[in-house]
Amino acid sequence: MFSGVWLRMDVFLSSVLLTILCFFCGIRTADAVCYETLNATDIPQIFTSPGYPLKYAANLQCTWHIRAADPSQVVVLETLDSMIHSSIDCQEDTAALFEGPIANDTRLVRKWCSDLRYYFADSNSYFLFFRTDSKFENRGFQVRYYQGQRSGPCNRDLVANSDVQNIISPGYPVGYYHDLSCTYSIQAEQSTDRIQIDMVDMHIENSVSCEDDNITIVDPNLGEYDVGTICGQMTPSYQSSGSRLQIKFNSNRIKETRGFMIKFKSISNLDCRNDELVATDVDSYLVSPGYPNYYSNLACSWTILSNNPQRTVEVEVMQVAISSTPPACNGDRLEVDYLDSSKPNEVICGSSTPSQKFVSLGSTLSITFTSDTTNEGQGFYIRYRLVQENAPSASCDQTLAATEREQILTSPGYPHISLKSQTCSYTIRAQSGYHIRVTLNDLDIELSKRCIFDSLTISDGSSTLNELWCGDRAGEVVNSLRNEATVTYSIDNSNNGKGFSLKYSAVSGTPSKIQTMTMPTRSTPLYLTSPGFEKRFPRGISFTYIFTADPLLRIRLRVTESYLRYYTSTGACIGERVMLYDGPSSTSSKLRSVNTGEFGWCALDLPVFVSSSNYMTMVYKTKTSSDHERIGFVLSYEQGNFTDLYPYTCGGMYEATSGRTTISSPNYPGNYGNNMVCKWTIWATSNTTQIRLAGSYSLAGGSSGSCGGDFLNVYDGAEDGSNFLEKLCGTGSDTLQSIGNLLTIVMKTDGSYTGKGFSFLFYETTDPPPCGGSLTASSTSLNLRKTIRPNLSCKWIFTRETDDAYIRLKLTSFYIGVQSSGTCGADRVEIYDGNSESSDRLASLCGYKSAATYIGTGEQMMVKLVTGVSPTGDGFSIEYRASTEERCTRGNLRAISQISYLQSPSYPDNYASNLHCTWLIDSGYADRIVFFDIKIASIFYSAGCADDHLAAYDGISEATGVQLGKWCRGVGPTGKQQTTQQYLTIVFHTNEDESDRGFRLSYWNDVKPIEEGGNGGSSSNIGAIVGGVIGGLVLLAVIVAVVVIIFCVVRKPRSKNGNRLPGSGQAIPPVAYQPQMHNVYMTPASTSLNGHAYDNNAYNVHPQHQGSKYEVPAHGHSQPEHVQGKNYSFGEPRQENVYSQLGPAERDDYFQFGPMEEPKYSEITQRSPPRHDYQNAANNIETNI
Repeated sequence: MFSGVWLRMDVFLSSVLLTILCFFCGIRTADAVCYETLNATDIPQIFTSPGYPLKYAANLQCTWHIRAADPSQVVVLETLDSMIHSSIDCQEDTAALFEGPIANDTRLVRKWCSDLRYYFADSNSYFLFFRTDSKFENRGFQVRYYQGQRSGPCNRDLVANSDVQNIISPGYPVGYYHDLSCTYSIQAEQSTDRIQIDMVDMHIENSVSCEDDNITIVDPNLGEYDVGTICGQMTPSYQSSGSRLQIKFNSNRIKETRGFMIKFKSISNLDCRNDELVATDVDSYLVSPGYPNYYSNLACSWTILSNNPQRTVEVEVMQVAISSTPPACNGDRLEVDYLDSSKPNEVICGSSTPSQKFVSLGSTLSITFTSDTTNEGQGFYIRYRLVQENAPSASCDQTLAATEREQILTSPGYPHISLKSQTCSYTIRAQSGYHIRVTLNDLDIELSKRCIFDSLTISDGSSTLNELWCGDRAGEVVNSLRNEATVTYSIDNSNNGKGFSLKYSAVSGTPSKIQTMTMPTRSTPLYLTSPGFEKRFPRGISFTYIFTADPLLRIRLRVTESYLRYYTSTGACIGERVMLYDGPSSTSSKLRSVNTGEFGWCALDLPVFVSSSNYMTMVYKTKTSSDHERIGFVLSYEQGNFTDLYPYTCGGMYEATSGRTTISSPNYPGNYGNNMVCKWTIWATSNTTQIRLAGSYSLAGGSSGSCGGDFLNVYDGAEDGSNFLEKLCGTGSDTLQSIGNLLTIVMKTDGSYTGKGFSFLFYETTDPPPCGGSLTASSTSLNLRKTIRPNLSCKWIFTRETDDAYIRLKLTSFYIGVQSSGTCGADRVEIYDGNSESSDRLASLCGYKSAATYIGTGEQMMVKLVTGVSPTGDGFSIEYRASTEERCTRGNLRAISQISYLQSPSYPDNYASNLHCTWLIDSGYADRIVFFDIKIASIFYSAGCADDHLAAYDGISEATGVQLGKWCRGVGPTGKQQTTQQYLTIVFHTNEDESDRGFRLSYWNDVKPIEEGGNGGSSSNIGAIVGGVIGGLVLLAVIVAVVVIIFCVVRKPRSKNGNRLPGSGQAIPPVAYQPQMHNVYMTPASTSLNGHAYDNNAYNVHPQHQGSKYEVPAHGHSQPEHVQGKNYSFGEPRQENVYSQLGPAERDDYFQFGPMEEPKYSEITQRSPPRHDYQNAANNIETNI
């Protein structure tokens, strides 16, 4: 009990103290979420950051205390993998290692981020601290830990028995570390046994004499001689002469590769099998079993291979003691077999050492040793190596002529490994008017950052093309801007691969701004850098990479470096992301990263993507300018199953029969879970039947146009891109049928919202696949998706659920057939306003189409799909529902002195196709005209607004009126317009193709302006006389009033105490002089020309008076006739604007200025407010909206 308490206290104190240490070391901390104590033993173990290998969480603070089980030994820590978001001095996400016995007695060993890897082995107690912030999250780290000897942490004493055991290099299989010196001493459990070792995997820095990194095999029975020193990618096998063997591994500070795995076991002294040995430029040795002890009854064989197929092997016998008499050697014998019938074997026996060296005719020779049961001797040991190579060949520089026919260029010796330094330059020229296209077939040279060791560069002397490649690559395409390109191949004398192979040709004209490359994958990673990375950044180019894998395999793509355009202050993206698609083209569904959960990436993100089939597409678009020194990315890609990233945690295998069987998503009809990948495989036992699938689905995150969230993939056969049948998302129902006797359903969900999922019936059938059906349009949006096949003729009948609604079909994606000269060919979709082809046809569609909407006028609508023998396109997606929207709103409107509004059907959603709506706006009086202002005209553009348009006519109809204007996007008069008489006609016309948001306009009435000039001079004179008389009288009245007021004020008595109430000490409150609030009088209701009654609102305000800051109190007075139409407005209008749109009139939320205030009356005097520019105020309000 007390030990548990103390352990918890130790954890708490360690966490607190380590946080303090991190603060003083410049490492910011977050909320602690994990703490673990680990005991290191002789057996290597692994621990990882939370969320590895996908993504660690934000705002983590984790601590691991790693201590040796044996305090006399040290803890060995190997960071196998580390990808922590990089920042200056690792101030953001950080890993920090401290050494010390307890948390309050430690010192900082190292702090790191990015992709750095380390090897630590100096203490028996370490504390590893990991902190993250809230910005970027990467995959984290993986650490191997165990205990080792203080004298040499990677030294191991091993005991061999008949069981196979493994030795791996530190850091294997990711990569070993610099400056290692490890010794593995193996002792056979039985002293009479020998040791057998097999190099099953070896990637050690390759060099001519293995003078850099190497593995040395030491047989103590040989004394000063080593059995062999090897490097590179050899896989030889060795047997010791006795019961002991040593393996030594050394690395320097220059290069590092994957490392090695060696299997070892003990074998009988008489066990002698056929082993393969590898000859290098370093002397290696072969000894007979038991040497220098006695041997008997053996039959051994060794094959010695050259590590360079172009070089030969030499063998020299260093010592021999074989009990037989030369030259016959009828008893025991040693033979050198040249493996060539043209040259006899060399036979050796006795005790005389041959003076000659035996050289292979090719790259291989064989050594055999046989002995009987008598006259045993000591045996032999021999030395073998590669024959010394001649001086390197002359320059490999060439000048090549490019033609339109593709030609092949390879590096010297390709595909064989070359371990000599060389630089080759190839100049490729074409005729004037052509450019050079280079396609990389294969590149296998050393991979390093910035390709500092080995490299392949392609340039054309311009400031645009200067590609720098290294590592394993294939499939990339580059185009020169000139008719000349230079290929430069440079390698050093170590760690070299096969070299390169490429194709080149001359292409007429200039390179396209859109470039597409096919990238075949392998089971081992290939590397790809964005064009111009580390060199010159190509601007304004779109690159498409199509990755392909073998059938039934997936593709995994890992971004290892990313420096794409972003805001340096926040890390947010600038411009377009690099996008990934789950299929063979950019029209396939967007692919979400398995670690970031995002579609594509930008900035400094390092995502991982896994395809659902054997295709993946990446699109990278460069901008015309850059804000950073390094622009681009580095990634690796490979093929495989990758079930660790896409495990099928649900689903099952089912057999289809003639009976109906139900399958459904997990928890149906409740919601399914997040981040699920489920697979259902359905098969029929007979090869002559098909499988029919029918049911409904409701999936979150997607829509009828794109399946960006959760979705179902249905395959006509196994889960393979070539068998793809349908992708389902959103909400809908469908009936699908296989061609063969196998059907596969894959369900994938993301980490956001969830839905009910699906429920399907399936059964086997021999009936032809269904096409078409009856669908009900309700208030809920549903989806109809169809992938086209040859020779289809399908009809879908949509029926509205209620009589008070209309059917609304919205085309969300469409690619069927090709439109030529305005007509469709064999592949097309037709939409009818009814249930048959005799109904009005609203559209005949083909080619590519964007969003378009069709609204029926009756109970039913019909969609018909027709395809030919070889259809073109992908199919279509239609969202359907019932709506109260009419195709056109009511057509008779009343303009009043208050602003009213008119807008297109469905505004601000896209308007429907094939509309012709007409509105007649009446001012109500012959002496009043209609004013209007087009606020928004977002109508699909066509030349002269010939297709979709809004038109206004000065008159009672389109036929008889004078056109005042015609509007579509960017076309039409602006500002306030007006009629010359009582009526305005508005016409809105759309065709069957594209659509847009529509229009919104305001309208009101006003007095018809009086024209200049009047009726002659006499009238003007009379008016002037009358005006003068009235003006004089008014002036006289004002003078008299002023005199009377002054007289009254002077005669008024004053209180002795000033302004106080009589008989009290209280001051008289001051009079609050407020402007008197007047009414805005109501225009009387009237009837229009055609007898329709209009509902006018009280207190309508003329547009000229809008914006006043004085409010209008409610009074019951009627308006005197002599002030009707006058420009008096003493108060802010309480506007209730009348909209002419679908449904009842709506209140305009933009013009509500709060409730009316109660009027404040002055004690004596009424004052009128100052004049304001009311019309400008109203215009400003509308502009802000």
